[in-house]
Amino acid sequence: MKTWLIALSVCWLGMAVPAAAQLPLDPQPRKVVWKQGVFNLKKKTYIFADDSQGAKPAARTLRDYCRKSLGKKLTDPHSLPDKGNRIAFYGDDLLPEGGYALRMYKDMIEVRAGSSEGFDAAVHTLMQLMRTRMVPLVNVDDEP
Repeated sequence: MKTWLIALSVCWLGMAVPAAAQLPLDPQPRKVVWKQGVFNLKKKTYIFADDSQGAKPAARTLRDYCRKSLGKKLTDPHSLPDKGNRIAFYGDDLLPEGGYALRMYKDMIEVRAGSSEGFDAAVHTLMQLMRTRMVPLVNVDDEP
């Protein structure tokens, strides 16, 4: 019985936190850190973009994808709410041209990029992760 429970635990842990090589993304990002849990696209998920170059068009692309492909309408507020599910796009001058960083939490996805190209790459990655409405919690860093 004890051996069976250990085997079951190992299998469960292996499924909950897959290796970075198993991440179903093309192209594979430079760095991926898996975390425990998922971000659920809920009935009321907010999407917000600051005034950085490329942030608003990228947020619009993701919003349209969620509506057309997943049947989820994301709310576009004038400012980011403190609570509730939210996806936020921010410019980050410390990231290289074309680079991006995704930080995922149970109630928030933070998208940071240094350029329009970086935001486009980040959205491409998010759309691949959002094939279902449950997005695995991962931190992703990538650059050309």
